[in-house]
Amino acid sequence: MIYKNANVTFDINSRKSDGRATNIQFMTQDTGSAKLSFSFTKDGVPLPLSAVDAKIVLLYPDGSFYKKSLTIIDKVNGKAEYILSDEELKHYGVVKAELKLYYTNGQALATSFFTFTISKTLEDQNIVPVAEYYIDDVESFRAGLNKTMDEISQTVEELKAKFADLENIETKDGAQEKADTAEQNAKDFTDEHANDQTKHITAKERELWNAKETPSGAQGKVNAHANKTDIHVTQSDKDKWNGAQLFKITNDVGGVLISIADTDDFLSKIVKAGKTFGTFYSTGKATNSPSTVSTRGMFHFTSLDSNGLGTFGYVIAIDYKNNVFTNYLDLSQGWTGWSKVETQAETQTKIEKFLTDAKSYTDSLEKRLTELTWFSPMLQNSWVNYTDTNATDQTKYKVRYAKDVTGTVFVEGAISKGIIGFGVPAFILPEGYRPARAIQWVGVASQGGMSGIPQTHRLLVDIDGKVIIENCSNTVKPNDYISLGFCFKAV
Repeated sequence: MIYKNANVTFDINSRKSDGRATNIQFMTQDTGSAKLSFSFTKDGVPLPLSAVDAKIVLLYPDGSFYKKSLTIIDKVNGKAEYILSDEELKHYGVVKAELKLYYTNGQALATSFFTFTISKTLEDQNIVPVAEYYIDDVESFRAGLNKTMDEISQTVEELKAKFADLENIETKDGAQEKADTAEQNAKDFTDEHANDQTKHITAKERELWNAKETPSGAQGKVNAHANKTDIHVTQSDKDKWNGAQLFKITNDVGGVLISIADTDDFLSKIVKAGKTFGTFYSTGKATNSPSTVSTRGMFHFTSLDSNGLGTFGYVIAIDYKNNVFTNYLDLSQGWTGWSKVETQAETQTKIEKFLTDAKSYTDSLEKRLTELTWFSPMLQNSWVNYTDTNATDQTKYKVRYAKDVTGTVFVEGAISKGIIGFGVPAFILPEGYRPARAIQWVGVASQGGMSGIPQTHRLLVDIDGKVIIENCSNTVKPNDYISLGFCFKAV
């Protein structure tokens, strides 16, 4: 491609600047070739443009206003560009411009403004530009999406914490192994103590000692025995044993404490067992079990009522397909209901489906917003659609209205020659296309007879659908040209 390339360099700092006028000049016929190239530095060093949304703001002499995104061509060396559209080139004269850099962390940088010129070619001497307004900004959508992703990330972290807790729960096999080890240690200690001849005497020896014992000798033996710490417990040992667990978590042989058959009520059987802590085993598909397959698990009640029934507590159940379920009991309200603990894979699948559905919805909404059905109202009180003798396409001035899927009504076009005044409608919008309350706008009017000075008009859209041009700042030719371009939420 061949471009009229204009280079502009900006050093981002806090020094005061009133802007600058450049010698950049484009022509109204520079179709697709008028390009502004920018280099950004900070203290003389290239300013990186990673994680930056760069915008250019353009204010044209006829009041037209554009805000569009720059194309970043070199993020590392701080280079970007912007090609003026054909519509922008129609707004000839001295153009004021300003650049803004928006960072994803919420920071923003604004440069001092600069100016450049668009000159009319000979064949464009008769063009009359129409004031336009265009803003291209996706910041709001980005902020909403970031918030959604933050909430999804928080949910994933919470689920990871739950899985970490479940990994710490004692299994039946682990508890059995610990119980077997403790039993063997106790047996070994008993055998060692029983076979220690230094601590025990035979019946014959006892008989001899009883026959020979004297009071002083007996007292000495008593004292000696009392001082043997290897066969007596200390107060610290007693305190430790007294504070030990008093309730079983398994039966006497280390098996399940509660057995639940197919005919049992899964939840009632646990409560009526009268245990504050224990394991259970369901042989099949008991009533009120959390799964359609055989369910096993562990439960714990924190309080018992006077009848020995559980009043508060929770139960954790695991079926043989390794699905985990939880339930909570408050006898004043009953069981809260089973909740399945999701696996990491299930959570990831939901996240991916959510993102896919969100994209599909966004694409669908964007498509519906661009596929509007337009209608043309019947003009009243001498108003007609505006015509431009220099334009080949007159349909772009025809007044029309439409409503999108969000209920937003759009009205656009231009009219002329009608009656301006309070209560005199130019046309009437039908039911379903009217605002909930009266709304007023200020729009562009003809400059004819006013020495080229931009003129405005005030417009009213009433709740009965009447669109009224109430007044116009042009006192010479007030109804030569009235531009329409507004939107609102319909009732």
